[in-house]
Amino acid sequence: MKTDYTICLTSYPARMNNLPQVIENLWRQTIKPQNIILTIAGNQYKEMMPVLKDLQADILVVLKDTKVWKKFLHALQGIEGLILAVDDDKLYTPTMAEEMLSVYDKYEQPVSGNHYWHNGLKCHCGCASLVWRDMFKGWQRYEQMFDTMRSSDMFYTMLAAENHFAYRQTETDFSKCVDFNPVQPYSKRGQVQETYLSFGKALNWF
Repeated sequence: MKTDYTICLTSYPARMNNLPQVIENLWRQTIKPQNIILTIAGNQYKEMMPVLKDLQADILVVLKDTKVWKKFLHALQGIEGLILAVDDDKLYTPTMAEEMLSVYDKYEQPVSGNHYWHNGLKCHCGCASLVWRDMFKGWQRYEQMFDTMRSSDMFYTMLAAENHFAYRQTETDFSKCVDFNPVQPYSKRGQVQETYLSFGKALNWF
């Protein structure tokens, strides 16, 4: 089973006090990552510096705050292998990465923590995802849409599909995670449909 992977995540000032515990938790995976990369917006770096300076992670600072989009897209150019994209408000079970790597080993397709169906498309939905650079070829062409595209999960799903990849589902029980910011189950159907239509047109799907 392939065991080399890099963890990527992003954060912002309102959640920065979670980061020491979150990063420490990620290093405790049964299969440890090669590295952890935390991407931060440049205009928030100074405010977050007291927390960032003691983290066991590489800090990537980007000029523009692209919010959720900076979780791993900006780090892609420097990473050859697998990327485990995670949230900054969860403490994962120790076997989470191992379980997702096992699914990748079986199918050699991207792995999603959760999923939902939309217009016959099995869509990635949060918690964590195991991805790599070739899945997102050409993402820069659509960067100008990030301010208006409202569902990053739908974007990731559709761009992966455009590059001939399809998400598989892990059997990891994410309800066992400690969640600093619990939310209701995924229900933003309007945002999903809006992104599906706008990005689908950009991809010339219809």
